[in-house]
Amino acid sequence: MYKCVVVYLVVVVACFAPSASKAGCTEPINDPEFHGIVEERTSIVVNWLADCDYSSFNFRWERPGKPAAQSQLDGGERRFILKNRHSNTVYTFSLQGCDKPLVGRSTCTEWISETILSCGSRTNPCEHPRGIVHPVRLKSATGKCLDVHALDRGKNGGRVQVWDCNGEDQQTWIFRDKALMTTNGKCLDVQFDQQNKNGGRVQVWDCNGTPPQQWRMDGKTIRSAAGKCLDVHFADQAKNGGLVQVWDCSGERQQRWNGQSW
Repeated sequence: MYKCVVVYLVVVVACFAPSASKAGCTEPINDPEFHGIVEERTSIVVNWLADCDYSSFNFRWERPGKPAAQSQLDGGERRFILKNRHSNTVYTFSLQGCDKPLVGRSTCTEWISETILSCGSRTNPCEHPRGIVHPVRLKSATGKCLDVHALDRGKNGGRVQVWDCNGEDQQTWIFRDKALMTTNGKCLDVQFDQQNKNGGRVQVWDCNGTPPQQWRMDGKTIRSAAGKCLDVHFADQAKNGGLVQVWDCSGERQQRWNGQSW
C-alpha cells in the first residue's frame, strides 16, 4: 500500500517599496533652497540647503547689462563663492538640483532665484552693513518702470518719471522704514506744499523721514502718508518720460504698480 505525502510549497513574496530615486526627489519646487548670502570684502558667498541627494547643481549669476554666467557643481557642494564682486550692483543668483552630472541628460528642479543689491552705496555702505538688501523695481500697469531722470539722480528735486525697464541704478528702489530709497541715498518725496493736492509733484530728495517721504504698498497701489496714490499722468502712461504725480486713489490703471524682485 502506498502512502502519499503531500508537500506544501510556501512561496514567500517579498515586497519592497521602491526607493526614492534622485530624479523623483527633484519634484518639490522648494528643494533646494537658499540658506544665506554673505558679503565679504571682495566676494559674495551664496549658501543653500537641499534634503535630496543630488548628483549636481547648476548655479547661475547675472547682473544688469551683462550676460548670465553658469557653473555646474558637484552634488556635495552647498555653496558658491563669487569673487571680485562689484559694489552697489544688483546680482541675481539662480540654482537648480539635478539627478545626473551631465546637464543634457539630467532631470532638474525648477530654478529658484534670489536678487540682492551688493553693498557699497550710501544706502547700503559696506562699512556698516544692514544685512542683505533686496532691491525692487516698480513696474506700472503699462510695463514702464518708476525711474529717476538720469541727470537728476544725485539732485534734490530730481525728476521722477516712467521709462522702459532697463536695469539701471535709477530704476532700483529699496523699501526701508516706510521710505522708498534710491541706491545713492535719495528718497521718493512729494513736494511739501503739494502733499494734499491732486497732481502734486513727485521728486527725489535727501532722506529725512518726514511724511512727504512715507509710502506703503496697498495691493497694487503705493500710498503716501497723506493718503494720495502714486499716479502716472493719464496721457503719459505709455511714454518714456511720463510724468509721475500723486492723485486721489481711484484704482485706475495709471495707479497700479507691481513691486518685483529685480
